[in-house]
Amino acid sequence: MSDVHESEAAIAIAATFTAEPVEEPLQFWFEKLARRTEVRFAPFNQVFQQLLDPTSPLSRDPRARRVIAVRIEDWLRADQLDGAGLTTAFVESVERNLRELVTAIETSAARTPAPHVVCFCPPGATLGRDVERTAYLAEQEHAVVAKLEGIAGVLACSSATLAELYPITEALDPLAEELGRIPYTRAFFTALGTLIARKLHTLTQPPCKVIVLDCDNTLWRGVLGEDGIEGLVISPVHQALQAFMVERSREGVLLCLCSKNAEGDVLDVLDRRSDMVLRREHLAGWRINWQPKSQNLRALAAELNLGLDSFVFIDDSAIEVAEVTANCPEALALRLPEREDEIASFLRHIWSFDRARVLDADRQRTELYRREREREQFRKQAPTLAEFLAGLELEIDIAPIASAQVARVAQLVQRTNQFNTSTLRTTDGELRERLATNALDGFAVSVSDRFGDYGLVGAALFAGEGTALKVKTLLMSCRALGRGVEHHLLARLGQVARERSLSVVEVPFVPTAKNQPAHDFLRSITGAEQIARDGHVVFVIPAELAAQTAYRPDETAAPAQPAPRETVEHRAAPPSFHAQLREIAENLRDPAAILQQILDSRVVIPAASDQPVVPLTSTERTIAKIAAELLNREAVGRDDDLFALGAHSLILIQLASRVEDELDVALTMRELFKEPTVARLAAAVDALIIGQVDASELESLLDEVRDLSPEQIRALLGGEE
Repeated sequence: MSDVHESEAAIAIAATFTAEPVEEPLQFWFEKLARRTEVRFAPFNQVFQQLLDPTSPLSRDPRARRVIAVRIEDWLRADQLDGAGLTTAFVESVERNLRELVTAIETSAARTPAPHVVCFCPPGATLGRDVERTAYLAEQEHAVVAKLEGIAGVLACSSATLAELYPITEALDPLAEELGRIPYTRAFFTALGTLIARKLHTLTQPPCKVIVLDCDNTLWRGVLGEDGIEGLVISPVHQALQAFMVERSREGVLLCLCSKNAEGDVLDVLDRRSDMVLRREHLAGWRINWQPKSQNLRALAAELNLGLDSFVFIDDSAIEVAEVTANCPEALALRLPEREDEIASFLRHIWSFDRARVLDADRQRTELYRREREREQFRKQAPTLAEFLAGLELEIDIAPIASAQVARVAQLVQRTNQFNTSTLRTTDGELRERLATNALDGFAVSVSDRFGDYGLVGAALFAGEGTALKVKTLLMSCRALGRGVEHHLLARLGQVARERSLSVVEVPFVPTAKNQPAHDFLRSITGAEQIARDGHVVFVIPAELAAQTAYRPDETAAPAQPAPRETVEHRAAPPSFHAQLREIAENLRDPAAILQQILDSRVVIPAASDQPVVPLTSTERTIAKIAAELLNREAVGRDDDLFALGAHSLILIQLASRVEDELDVALTMRELFKEPTVARLAAAVDALIIGQVDASELESLLDEVRDLSPEQIRALLGGEE
C-alpha cells in the first residue's frame, strides 16, 4: 500500500436486488486504502446469467473481480414464500437455487482467474419473522459458504458473519424495497461495502506473519512484578483474547511475547495458571527483559528470520506503542483498548489478521519453526558444512505441480522475496488456468530431513520457446536455502530441456531490494552467460551444464548461518498504511461511524444558484436538507428541479425512504417523479399528513388552537406563516 493511488482491476457486481447504493461505501474504502478502481453493476437479479454467460458484463473483463450479493428469497416465487415453516415448495426451491449458485460460481471461477467474492444478505421482514425458516436459511448459507471456499479464487461470507462483524440495528428498508427493490438501509449498504472492501483487501495485501504481545494488562489484568502469579486476574475477556491469538496460531501466524518482566515469572504464569488459554507451546519466541521493546522486536525478527514489516505488536501502554512506532516503523503497533468490553471488537477489526485462505502449510508453521530451532542447534554442533548436510539426511522431491499443490505454489509466488528470480506474482486462479491450458509447466519442490518435513518449499514455472526452456520464475523458501535444494531444481530443469531437445535453459533475473540470494545463486553457475534483455539480465545456461548442476560444499568450511528470510535493511511502510489500519481497528468498527465518515468526506457542490429560494415550512426544510445531503449540495432551494441537480431514480427512492423515517409519510413513485421540487414534494407530504387525520382528530385539533393568538399558533408551528 502506498500514499499514491494504485490502479486495480475493475469490480463487477451482480446481485439479486438493487445493489447500487453499495458503490459509495466501496469508493470510500478504495480512497482510504489508496486504491483506484471502477465499480460496475450487472442488470438487476441476473446472477446466474452473468456468471454463466462468458459475454455478460460480469464476465467480459477477465481481470475484473466478481462480487456476488445474494438474498436467497429473491429467487423464490410468491407461492413458494406463502405460508410458514419448511414447506416442500420452499425447501426444494431454496436447495435447487443454491446448488445452481455453486455450479455457476464453479463454472465462472474455472473460466477466469479473477477472484470471486460471494456475500449472503439477510432475509426481508416477512421471512425474517419466521424462526424456523430463518434458522434453515442460516444452515444452508453456512453449508454453501463452506463449499464455495473450497473453490480456488472464491471468498464467501454468510449473512450471520456479516451481522457479527458489522451489526446493524435497522438493516431493512421496506419502502425502498417496494419502490425500487432496494431492500436495505444506508447503514446496511455501508456494512456490506466495508465487508466487500475488506475481502478484496486480503487479495492484495499479505497477512501478518508474527503477532507480538505484551503481558501485563494485555494477556491478564494486573502487574506480575507487583501482584505475583496468583494475584493476576485472567478474566473471560482475557481468556477470549488468548483464544483468539491461539486461533491465529492455528492459521499459521507466529505468536511471540515481549514484556518488561522477569522471564522465569512470565513462563511460570504460562505453565502454572490453569486458567491461561495461551501456553508456552503456542509461542514461537519471546523477549522478556527490561530492554526497549523496539530493540526486542528487532531481536525477534532476527531470530525468526522475518522482516519487521510482517509484525503486529499489541500493548496496553500508549508509551510503549509510540516507542515501537518511532523505532520500528515497519511493524504495525496497536494499543489495546482500555475498556475490556471493546477488546473483542478491536481484535476482529485488525485487517492484517485476515487471510484469504488457510492452507495445511500455514497450520504447521509454528511446528516448522520449532523444528528449525532443532536444526539450528544441530548446525552449531556440526564441525563442518559437509558433515552438517550429511547429518541432515535430506530428501528432495521434485515433481510436476499437482492440482492440490497449486494453492500453496501460488502462495509461495506471492510471498517469496529472497530467492525469487523474477518476482512474478500470480493468483491461485491465474496459476491454475495457465497450468491447465499448458501455457506453463511447473515443478513443486518438497523437502524433508531427520528433523521432519519442510513441506512444499520451492517451485519452478517454465515453458519451451524456440530452442530454449524459458524459466518464468524460480523460487525457494528461505528455510530450504543453503542445502543444495536449489541446485537439484536447476538440474531437473536441465534434464527437462534435454528431454525436449532444447539447447539452453534461460532464467531471467529481475532485481529487487530483497532477491540478492537468487542473484548470487545464478552467478555461481559456472558457464552461465549473462545477456541484457528488456531491462533485466537473463542467465543462459547450456542444457547439459544445467543438468549437471550439483552442490559441492567446502569440506572444511564451517556450517553457514541460515539464510535470512528478509533483507537486512528495515523498510518502513508508507505512513498511511499503518495509520489507516490503526484507524480501522480503533475507530472504524461500527457501520454508523463508517457512514458518518463517508458523509463527512463527501465533496460538497455549491448551491445551484447564488441565492436559492429558502424553504418556508418545516416540511420543506426537512426535504431540502435530505435532498442536499443525497445530492452533495451545500443547499437545495425550494424551487430547484431535483433532476437538474443530478437526481435519478435511486436518489429519489433514498429520499422517499428518508422522508418516511423523519416525517412518517410514504411517498409513491408517481409523486416522486411528478413533483421533482422541494416545494411540490413538501406539498404532497403535507397533503398525505392531512389525509391521515380523521374528522374527530381534526375537530380536537381545532378545539386546541381556537383560542390561541396568531403569535402562539406561529410558535406552535415552528415559526411558519
